[in-house]
Amino acid sequence: MGINFEKYAKRGTDGSDRKLRIFDSVQDRSYAEPPQYLGQPAIIGYPFDIGVERNNGRIGARGGPEAIRKALANLAWHRERLIADLGDVSSNLTNEESTDHYFDLEDQVESSQNSLYVAVSSALEKGYFPVVLGGGHDLAAATTLAALTTSTKGNSSCAILNFDAHFDLRAAPQANSGTGFLQAFQISQNNGRFGNYNYFAVGISEPSNSALLFETASHIGARFLLDRDVSPQGLEFITKIIESFDRIYVSVDLDTIEAPSMKAVSSPAPFGISVSALEGLLIELMESGKVVGIDFAEFNPNFDDDTLSSRVVARLIHTILTRQTSITK
Repeated sequence: MGINFEKYAKRGTDGSDRKLRIFDSVQDRSYAEPPQYLGQPAIIGYPFDIGVERNNGRIGARGGPEAIRKALANLAWHRERLIADLGDVSSNLTNEESTDHYFDLEDQVESSQNSLYVAVSSALEKGYFPVVLGGGHDLAAATTLAALTTSTKGNSSCAILNFDAHFDLRAAPQANSGTGFLQAFQISQNNGRFGNYNYFAVGISEPSNSALLFETASHIGARFLLDRDVSPQGLEFITKIIESFDRIYVSVDLDTIEAPSMKAVSSPAPFGISVSALEGLLIELMESGKVVGIDFAEFNPNFDDDTLSSRVVARLIHTILTRQTSITK
C-alpha cells in the first residue's frame, strides 16, 4: 500500500484547512488499483542510497522520499484532482516475482532498480503519471526504461531528459548512482523492445565530468546543455525536444540546482542553475502535455537542518502536479 499522508498533516483546530492542503488530496493506493482518472499523479518512493555510497557520495538519500513527502504534505492545493501514493519500492523481488530480467537481482543496487522498473512500468500501464522520489540517481536506469517500454508499445517516440550537473554515464564494475543512464542505454541497445534511447541532459557541469564522460555522451548520441548556458539557451533547447518527440520522461537530479538553494544533496553544486530557471523549464514541459513521468533524485535530508532544501523540492513537485495534464498520444 501507499503512504498515509495524514501523519504529516498540520491542522487548524477549526478544521478550516480541509480540502486546502495536499495531505487531504492524497489517496493511499496499491499497485493493483487502477487510477481514479487517466494521468492521475502517483507518488512512488525509492528509499535507497547504496548506489550513492558506491559512487563516493554523501550517505543519507535513502531518507529522501520520507522527507519530501513531509515537506509536500502541507502545501496549499488548488485543484480538485486527487493524487495517489503507491508507497515505496523494496529491493526483495525474486526471480519468481518478476518476468523482466534486465537487471542483476543478486546485486543490491540492481535488485532495487528492477523493483522500481516493475513498479513504474505497472503504474504507466494502468494510466498513472508516476512521480518518483529518490534515493540515489541509480533510479534513472529503471524509470527511463519503464517509460520507453510503454512508449514503444504505443508506437510513440520518447525523449529522456535529465536535469543534472553530471551525465551519469559512468562505466563501473557495479551499478551506482553515476551509471544509470549508461545502464539504460546499454539495456535498450540489447533489447529491441525499448526502441531508441534519445538522451538529453541540461545543466551539465564541465569541471565535474571527465573527458571520458563527454566522449561517452558523444558516443551514445547524447545532446546536452552546460550549466552556464541554461539561462540564455534553456527554453530553446527544451522547445526543440517538445517539438521532436511524442513523449518525454524527465529526471531531475537535485544537484543541478545551485548549492545555496539545494545543499541537501549527495554532491552539492558549486555552480548550478537557479530554482526559478528550473521551474520555468519544468512548467514549459508540463504544459506541453507530453511528459509521461518524472523523478527527483539525490535528496539527502541529513544536510537539511533548516528544511529549506526539502521545501524547494516540494515547491517543484507542487509545480509539476499543478501543471500536469494527461498525454494525448
